Amino acid sequence: MNVKCFNRKGSGLLIGRFALLIGLLMGVCSTVFSQGPTPRTITGTVLDTKGVAMERATVKVKGTTSATITDKDGKFRLRI
Repeated sequence: MNVKCFNRKGSGLLIGRFALLIGLLMGVCSTVFSQGPTPRTITGTVLDTKGVAMERATVKVKGTTSATITDKDGKFRLRI
């Protein structure tokens, strides 16, 4: 009589590690590829040649459609 004995405990551990590895890879890939570039916020103050704040001046990122206007203190915040 020929009896084969399999160590199910060890093979389950191997499958568990493989499943964990696949899960981690899927999580990392979905996080990296689902998001575009990280948005940045540019802030500043627009002043004229005399150092006076310019109210309602337009600030635009060249080559894009991103733009904003300054407040009464010449300050702006632009998210790109």
